[in-house]
Amino acid sequence: MPTAVVKIGGSVLSMPDLSSRLSQVLQQFQHDDVLCVVGGGAATDVVREWDRSHQLGDEAAHWLAIESLGLTARLVRHLIPESTLIRNRDEAIACWKDHRVAIADLPACLPTLATESSPHLPHSWDATSDSISAWIARVWPADRLVLVKSIDPPGSLEELAPRGAVDAVFPSLAADLPSVLWCNLAGDCEVTPVPACTTSQDLST
Repeated sequence: MPTAVVKIGGSVLSMPDLSSRLSQVLQQFQHDDVLCVVGGGAATDVVREWDRSHQLGDEAAHWLAIESLGLTARLVRHLIPESTLIRNRDEAIACWKDHRVAIADLPACLPTLATESSPHLPHSWDATSDSISAWIARVWPADRLVLVKSIDPPGSLEELAPRGAVDAVFPSLAADLPSVLWCNLAGDCEVTPVPACTTSQDLST
């Protein structure tokens, strides 16, 4: 089966109808093995504030932020029927054999996926859960990465970071992925491809 990494943005976690909306999205991937990566939202914002107040430094702030993603993953686990928290590849494969949705427990999962050949994932605020989801999609490897956000995509893949829709590191990690898709969960919940680049008009005369 194809594998889809579905990144659930932190901005959607406070939606009162989040469970039903996520079900609409996942229904579109019923023939895929789905691995969800959940963003931090307000939980990670607390870590950002701690870092500002106490100058924690990139490494400490990174791992505290990863711990906050473990909390939000557990929230989404309660909202998606037939889902399971997974800590490694073997648990994901067992989950998919049972026709369940896998949700990455990132504090445990990230170290198990890292190898010497893995692309570099910076430990800084320039690499948020958007970059983490792209990193996982590359090292798994996955057939598609789905970004579930609360806005429409502001343009092509090359325009997402400059327009603030993803973090600064995301484009370099996502550039070689087979497919990047987008879903505005605050809209119609339909998943659509993100074009790799802006279509240029033919300016020849």
